[in-house]
Amino acid sequence: GRGGDEEIERFVNYERSPFSISNLNALLSPDGKPENGGAPHGRFTTLYGPESSGKTTLAIDAIGHRLLTHPDEYALILDSENSVDGKWYSHFGLDPTRVIVIPGTMPLEDMATEGVRTLKACNDTGIKISMCLVDSLGAMAPAIEAEGKKQGKVQGEVDIRTDHVATSARKINQMLRAWAPQILRSNTCTFLIAHSMVDIGGYGGMVMKGGQGLKHFSHLILKLSRKGDQTFEKELLCRDGQVRKIKTGFYIEAKVEKTKISGFQDQAVALPFIIGVGFQTNMAILNS
Repeated sequence: GRGGDEEIERFVNYERSPFSISNLNALLSPDGKPENGGAPHGRFTTLYGPESSGKTTLAIDAIGHRLLTHPDEYALILDSENSVDGKWYSHFGLDPTRVIVIPGTMPLEDMATEGVRTLKACNDTGIKISMCLVDSLGAMAPAIEAEGKKQGKVQGEVDIRTDHVATSARKINQMLRAWAPQILRSNTCTFLIAHSMVDIGGYGGMVMKGGQGLKHFSHLILKLSRKGDQTFEKELLCRDGQVRKIKTGFYIEAKVEKTKISGFQDQAVALPFIIGVGFQTNMAILNS
């Protein structure tokens, strides 16, 4: 077949970028050892869940860890939500001079094209983009929605009353088909942040938005959710002289919903998250 032994070795025993949480790495390891686990390179890792469930923070945790340990590498962020926070990201070791940001000022099609062109151009010129983050797929609007490109309408005239059935899902599928060969060639660990919605026909359960293509292309899918019954509190003396308990954090459950890199599918780990600080790496709890 095509390719030498080195290419075959990379395809079978691909590289992984670990998180700072050893128990989570253990779930993502082929042998259950934390030192061998992490998010796969050259593939897509999807993180999905409700709002404020730690999706972006978990991705930035892995990206920051990678850039700290590999000072000659770079990260690419497609910021469709326009929410990049350099000060917050610096908590995780992200040097802004080593992060390329594509802002969310263009339609989904243009952002996807610009992203894959950037990956290819950097790879061709010897600039190694080892980590990539798309934040988020749900905020990427197709041109027909973002610019009103429709027969009989003036370009730029947006009408939110018009339905565009399944357009986003189809365009995301096209984006992943175009990206998959390039991230494999550049060996880029790529995080996709996806939203969740209520499954109307599934008795109110939460499912991932983005279409079936997102499920098929993702090598690893982690479902994140808050564990509302477990929180961190701190007693503070208020101005009125009363001592009150203030919530300072909570547990986030990361469940392995799909994996091609380990045998721990459907298992989960509880990640303690402190507001304004991030994950407490030494307190994560494995759940059965």
